[in-house]
Amino acid sequence: MKILVVEDHPLTRYGLESVLSSLIAGAEVVSAGSVAEALAALNHPPRPDVILLDLRLPTLADGIGLLRQLRVIASTAPVLVVS
Repeated sequence: MKILVVEDHPLTRYGLESVLSSLIAGAEVVSAGSVAEALAALNHPPRPDVILLDLRLPTLADGIGLLRQLRVIASTAPVLVVS
């Protein structure tokens, strides 16, 4: 299972990575600290099975904008909002 964590606060991002890795055996946890990093991560197959998304990202293309893009790019992956 591949999980993408999109969170701009490093401590929260690393905490989520650590918890997910320890709870889900064999999980590949990939993280992104920005919209650009998240979109770049989606270009590396395989696509994530689950995405954890912070809605308060500090860019013009915030979490809501990224959520709209995710529905197109990774339409089958459930998105869990963490904010």
